[in-house]
Parts: sequence; C-alpha cells; structure tokens
Amino acid sequence: MNLRPYQRDAIDAVQASWNEHHSALLVMATGTGKTVTAAEIIRSRLGFGGRAMVVAHREELVEQAAATIRRIAKCDVAVEMAGRRSIENGFYRAPVVVASVQTLSSRREGPARVERFKPDAFGTVWFDEAHHATAKTWASVWDWFRQHEGTRLLGTTATPDRADERALGTIFDHVAYQYGMLEGIRDGWLVPVKQAVVHVSGLDFSGVRTTAGELNGADLAALMEYEQTLHRMVGPTIEIAGDRRTLLFCTTVDHAARVAEILNRHRPGSAAHIHAGTPRDERRNILRDYGAGRLQYLANVGITTEGWDDPATDGQGVQVVAMLRPTKSRALYCQMAGRGTRPLPGTVDLIADANERRECIARSAKPSVLLLDFMGNCGRHRLIHAGDVLGGKWDDQTRQRAAKRAEEADGEEMDVLEMLDETERLLQSEAEQKRRAFVKGRASFTTQVVDPFEFVGIAPPKVRGFRAKIPASDKQKAFLARNNIPGFDRLTLDEASAVIDAMMKRPTEAQSWFLKKHGRDPAAFDRKTASEEIGRIKGNPVGAA
Repeated sequence: MNLRPYQRDAIDAVQASWNEHHSALLVMATGTGKTVTAAEIIRSRLGFGGRAMVVAHREELVEQAAATIRRIAKCDVAVEMAGRRSIENGFYRAPVVVASVQTLSSRREGPARVERFKPDAFGTVWFDEAHHATAKTWASVWDWFRQHEGTRLLGTTATPDRADERALGTIFDHVAYQYGMLEGIRDGWLVPVKQAVVHVSGLDFSGVRTTAGELNGADLAALMEYEQTLHRMVGPTIEIAGDRRTLLFCTTVDHAARVAEILNRHRPGSAAHIHAGTPRDERRNILRDYGAGRLQYLANVGITTEGWDDPATDGQGVQVVAMLRPTKSRALYCQMAGRGTRPLPGTVDLIADANERRECIARSAKPSVLLLDFMGNCGRHRLIHAGDVLGGKWDDQTRQRAAKRAEEADGEEMDVLEMLDETERLLQSEAEQKRRAFVKGRASFTTQVVDPFEFVGIAPPKVRGFRAKIPASDKQKAFLARNNIPGFDRLTLDEASAVIDAMMKRPTEAQSWFLKKHGRDPAAFDRKTASEEIGRIKGNPVGAA
C-alpha cells in the first residue's frame, strides 16, 4: 500500500499502544482513510496475530470493510450477517470475518450469535465507527472478545462527541492516535471548508425538547416538516448552491421526500431522496446517478452519514452540504460535513508536498466544500455549526464569536479556518486593550481611593469590643503593602483579615491576564486555583515533580 505519512504514523502508534494496552482507539477524520489504515493493520497482523474479526453496525459498512480488506490484505473475507454465515466450529474458517453488531448480539437462536466464535479465535478485533461502542447492542460483543488477554481490540471513529470521548475512555484503554479535519485541511489532504448561514423566519427551536442530549426527534420533525419552513430553507439552498452538486441531510423520511419534491418543482428531475427503507437496488441506482452528476440534489436520512464515499465520477463531487438536520452533536455534524471534504479522485495522492497539494485542490473543479447552515431562534439549545468541526484548537469563545460573525454575514460564503484565525486575533487584541485599560484604571484608582475596603470591593466588617483595638499583624501589613492596598496601616487585625480574604477570592491582575490570554474566565478562579490552572497550562500540573 502507498500509505500517506499520517496513516503510517497511525499504524505505528496503534502497534505501540498494543504493546502496553489491550485495546486502542484510532481517531481519524472522515475522508482521511481510516478504513484503509485499519485494513493495513489487519493485513500486517494476519501473519503473526492470527485471524481478524471486524464489527460494524450497518450493511454498507460491513460490505465496505470486506471489500477494502480483500483488496489490501489479498485474503479470503467471510461475512457474518443475517442469513450469511462464516461457518465456524470445525468448518472453513476465513482469515478475516466481517460481521454486523446486530447479528453478533442477536439471541434468536438462544445464546448470542457471537458465542459461536471462541473468545480466542481472533488475534485482532476491529470495531468500526467506534463512537457507537457505548450502546447496549455492542456490549455483549465487546465483552465476549475482551475475555481473551491475547486478543488486541481496535476502535476507529472520525470524531467522537465530547460526551462520547468520556464514555469511550471507559471502554478503550488508550487513544493511540488522532488526526482531525483541521490537520487534514492544512496538510492538503482535505478541501477547505466554507460556511454560509441563512436566517429562516419562523424557524424556532426554543420549543424543541432535548432527549438524551439531542434534539427530540418528534418535536424536530414537526418543526422541519412545516410547509413554510420547507420552502424557506429549500429556496435559499437552490440560490446559494447554484449548479454545484448538493447533499442534503434531513430529519425524517417525510422531510426528505418533501425536500426532494420541492427541489424537483424548481428543477424537474434534479433531486431524489433515500433512507433506510429505500430498496437496496433503488438506493444503489440513486447513489450511482448522483455520483455521476445525473442528479444535482440528494436528500437523505442517515444513509450517507457514515460509510458512504462520494465517487465523484462526474469530476465534480459533493460541493455543498446543506444541514437541514440541526443537531447538538458535534460527532453527527462532523460525519455530515465530512461527506463533502474529500478532494476529487486523483487530485492529491501522488503529491508529497502539502503546499502543492493545497494548490492542486485550489485549481481543481472542487476547490472547497460549502456547509450551509440554517439559523432560527435556538432558545436554550446550543446547536453545532461549521466552526465546531475543526477540532479543539480554538476555545468556545472564539468559536461562538466566529459563529456570530457568520450569522451576521447572512448567506455570504466565508472560509471557516480564516474566520476562526481572524476571530482569535480579534479577541486577543480586545483582551489586550481591556488589560491595558484595566491597568491604567487601577493605577488611577489607587491614587484616588484611600479606603481599603472600597479598593477590594467589600463592606467594612463589624468589629466590636476589645478586637477593635487589635492592630493588623506585621505579616498582614507586609502582604497588604506588597499588593498596594491603600490605608492598610490603619486596619485592625480583623479588618486586615477581611481585606486579605477578599483578595484571595479572585486572581491577581497578572493571573487574570494570563488566564484570559489562554481562554479561561478569571471569574471562575480564586488566587490559589488560578495558580494551579496556570501551572497546568504551562505543563507543570499540581503535584508534578
């Protein structure tokens, strides 16, 4: 295999992880070839690691994995799915078995079907789209194969959501390697991402409930299938997309059917829709026509989210992804966005230099992908937008400000990376201006205010009896003097304690500036926790040697 550099690094990282851990997680963005990478890992282990099992959750993913492994490992691959069996227990045993998780966890014939395989039958078990591994249907399969200490378990996923990251940490022993969409774009393996935001009047998410961390399906369907909402979203899609091939993600089967119907009213024969219930041959024909450019629009419900690679046989490829399915899940949004980030076939694979790859993409018929977001009244919901899909380089404040800028542009196409970089520089400039104004104001304030209580923002404590005559200690005075507290020499012991307590409840000016610079809110820290957080930021965590 002519592997890309990061794919070789990923393989080495997984092998190194397996030297110390039973299971490893490999995170690679959609379009960067995680299936090829995992297949190469399996090929390299067949010689000494025994047989391999691949577990996926959809028929398309099972077939895709089987075909890729046959091509790369050049070995027999059996399929265990529904009525198809790989035949174990003394019969022919293929070097690689690819199975659906639903089949393996099925108990229609008594024990779970996975128990037909001995726990030590496979040296390698690969769980594709591993962000699903937290679901109950996966539990019996995972637990069965992890019984054998010699088996090495691998999970691959494009981008787990933040909640999933924590949950996956309880399943996989180690995250071996990560290569995100941001790295893929900057290294010239993926096309740049642009964003356009369309404001839709009457689109109000505030009444939509949240169920298991996501927008409630029934509430969302009622909102998105409303006739006026449909037209207010489809119309701008046609206008903004122009003649570019467009993939539309919808909420329900009815939603997708209505979207395709309206598109065909405007441009007869230009659109189709697919969903899980679409007959296999019909779905295959629609996807073939779409890839060949005979259809400009494809409205789908969950079919192209995972495991579908745009063939781009028309030399154009998916150039617009319309998010008609709003979500609170970063993982889901990344999966949808990733369907459009692949360059056209043959654009970059034979080029070694990242700058040259980016230039080739820019000169190609697909220089970027446009993510089309639709905004309404989000109410209490924090919906995912294009700026959230490019990894953790930018903090929440930067991403939210960038999202606001995109909303204000109202339909204008903006390069997401450029917008995030510019927003980060703008926020840094604003923070520096505020810091200077704060220092200047504090200097002026210090010369004018002589009341130490007003200086630290507290009311004078009530000190009665003999304690009103006890002066501040020398240690207290020295501390107050170092911190430029005016009038400290007139304070009693209890008054000095109150002033010092107030000071310790918030960071120093220097700490506040450092925390703001690194995207932290100083108001969330006192002086001690600010010091600990700064230590962590600098790479010197509390308790480190």
